[in-house]
Amino acid sequence: MRLVINANADATASQIQSLQNASEAKLPTLYVGDVFELQITFANGEGGYSSFQGRADILLNTGIGVAKDRTPYTITQTLEKYSDYYSAILDLATDEIKTAIGDEEQIELDFEIQLSDINTMTRTLMQKKVILRNQIIEGNRIAQKPSNVEATIL
Repeated sequence: MRLVINANADATASQIQSLQNASEAKLPTLYVGDVFELQITFANGEGGYSSFQGRADILLNTGIGVAKDRTPYTITQTLEKYSDYYSAILDLATDEIKTAIGDEEQIELDFEIQLSDINTMTRTLMQKKVILRNQIIEGNRIAQKPSNVEATIL
C-alpha cells in the first residue's frame, strides 16, 4: 500500500492523492490477517517532497488502534529509507487485532503515522479512521467452517 502524506497539512486531512495532486485521499479498507509493505512518501503540498523526505536520521512509527483510549493493536517502525519513500511492513495479523474484531464483520479504527528525529522531535503526520474487515480465509485455511459445508484445501 502506498500513501502520500502532505507534511504541511493537518494530520486528520494530510493523506493526498499524489505528489502532484494535493487533493485529500481516502484510506483503503484493510483486512485482518494481511501482512504487506507500506510505502510512505512525504510531500510539501506544492508538488514537491517535504524537507525531511529521504533523510536517514528520522524514524517513522505507524500504528492502528483506538486513539480514544491510546490502545495500539499493531505498531511498526521504518525498515528501509529510499529517496522518494519510506518502507515498513504493516502486520494486520496481530492477536490484538483479531481480538478487537472478534466476530464482527468490520470495525473502525485509527491509523496514525508519527515522525521522530534524532533531536527527539516527535510529530503526528497523519491520524485518520480506517475500516478493518474480517476475512473468510486465514492464510491457507477457512476461518470458521460451518458444520453443513465441506471444504478441501488443496
